[in-house]
Amino acid sequence: MKAALLFLLIVVFSAEAEIPACPTGTISFDPPLDTSIVSYYPNSFNGNNAPLFPDNYQCNYQINVPQEWWAEIQLTVQLANQSDERVSVVVVDQIGPTEGIQYASQDSFYFISPGGSIQLSTTSTKTQLGFSIQWKKYQPFSPNLINLNISDTVPKCLDLSNTVPYVISAETRTSVLVIPTLDNKYQHLLRGILIFDGLTWNSTCLGTAKQLWKSKTQWVSTGKEMTVQFLFGASSDSLIRLVFQDFENTRNIKHFEGIRSDSEDKVFSFDATKGPSAIITYDAQDQTVETLRSFGGDGTLDVYAGGITQSKKNLIATYSISSDSLRLPQQFYGNFKTYVFSGDKYSKATFSLVRDTSFSLTKTTGRTGFISSNHWGQDGQPQYASAIINAPSGQLATFSLNIHSIDFTPGTILVLTGSNGKSNVYDEKFDISHLPPMNQTIEIVSDKLSLSFNSNGVVNRGLYVDFKVMNTSKSFSCLFLSLSFLILAIFN
Repeated sequence: MKAALLFLLIVVFSAEAEIPACPTGTISFDPPLDTSIVSYYPNSFNGNNAPLFPDNYQCNYQINVPQEWWAEIQLTVQLANQSDERVSVVVVDQIGPTEGIQYASQDSFYFISPGGSIQLSTTSTKTQLGFSIQWKKYQPFSPNLINLNISDTVPKCLDLSNTVPYVISAETRTSVLVIPTLDNKYQHLLRGILIFDGLTWNSTCLGTAKQLWKSKTQWVSTGKEMTVQFLFGASSDSLIRLVFQDFENTRNIKHFEGIRSDSEDKVFSFDATKGPSAIITYDAQDQTVETLRSFGGDGTLDVYAGGITQSKKNLIATYSISSDSLRLPQQFYGNFKTYVFSGDKYSKATFSLVRDTSFSLTKTTGRTGFISSNHWGQDGQPQYASAIINAPSGQLATFSLNIHSIDFTPGTILVLTGSNGKSNVYDEKFDISHLPPMNQTIEIVSDKLSLSFNSNGVVNRGLYVDFKVMNTSKSFSCLFLSLSFLILAIFN
């Protein structure tokens, strides 16, 4: 027992002996002669098992960065009580607000010239702290270029596979948003993306992508150009995107936020106190659907396939929130979707989005909606759409379709199927040699409607179809019309 106690005391005193004194209140760090060497603090820290600092220990760790250099700090912080809400470590740099750290596991921070600091004040938090520093020199400035046009229907974006700087140039001014990853372990990389207001990294630094994300709005250049610099090696693990648009298209938006499309139902709340609000969602898979499931309140909701445009070329739906509930649920395809809420200064609204197949659910007859391909309203893209719409549970319904726009390039196929249980009552395949009726009503009586459209990799203008789900009790003429289409198809 005495031997074990003696061993414990030796460990405790040894751990405390590892902690350097901070007699002046500041310890400074400068680049070593060999900048390939990684510096560690305390010296015993190697990236794992950060040492425990004494209570009431205070020190400011000043990390100096020369011109044309930057420093990457990997920080580890842990409190003995993980539910302790006190902040014992604060990171300070020259390009943005301070950041209090309660927990970090080799999280990356980035300081540009002249540097930044890590402030430690343990009080009674039982703080473990350790960090590494490596100074790196900027590579010669040789940026890639991205041009933005007012006529763009799809925003331009950058992911984290980039290591070279980018200069983004707009016709008017450049707007940028960030769409963060859902994986918390990669969000620290947002600190290593610097955004500059101008043509080079010598321009004013607007801040980091993390600060942009936290601002929940767009940042805008004062001139046409904006520069983005990545301070870390390429990462293919993160789904972070920087999204760029010409400010002429987004200038009226007062609150603008980037959201990653998710399989969890998300509810968004907006008000029009200061003007229109918007969110832009992103999904790397352009054949994945996002469903607008419900909304409430008052005001107007515009939905764009892609980004906001002044021309409204890609405006795919407009909803009066107080009266259009029978138009839901509604699915949207494509990588980018933008939802813009507007109204008077008293207007407020909530709406829910989810990445799932709830579009197929019909609660009651009278439902209306549309089916559009994944790049409808956008130029230069292959097109795809797939949809299933069920009648209300236990009922037959009349599905009324009107094809407003369809492009049959060679190889493009549209298939419409109406089924009752396992039997098909309508099954029609259309292509360039067998065209469907345009701007005419097709009515199918069944308990399920299926639609499939595919340009099979060929660029075309896509598909847009309106539909209604109606009660079958009004007339049997719908069934007769459905059979008539089948008979015509057989004899044609």
